[in-house]
Amino acid sequence: MAVLGNNIFISLDGATVIAGTKANDIQTDTEAIPIASATQQQWEEVIAGRKSWNTSVSWLLLTEGALLRLLDTGLMVTVTIMTRDASVKLQGQALITNCHLTLTEGNLAQGSFAMRGSGPLAEVSQS
Repeated sequence: MAVLGNNIFISLDGATVIAGTKANDIQTDTEAIPIASATQQQWEEVIAGRKSWNTSVSWLLLTEGALLRLLDTGLMVTVTIMTRDASVKLQGQALITNCHLTLTEGNLAQGSFAMRGSGPLAEVSQS
């Protein structure tokens, strides 16, 4: 089954759902560590190192409580990323690193924020 982008939700600390999202970007990385090899002298060999993850969200509308939380850059939060029916649910700790707001008269608040994961982004078992 395909997962539609508008069916992905991000919540903070299990309660504050980021509503009206336009785009959710989730990136995971693994550091490549070069290793010495006696057999492959001309070619670099690597092993997997530490993993990391980041997320950024563009949104059209936030609850007032969510807006105040996101403005507090440097705050460590619990992030839950899930599908609409919660069949896929990932959770991890993240540091809010950036928040950009556009507030114009007569329009919905718009903006974006970015978070850097601290530790694993792990699947939450369904109960």
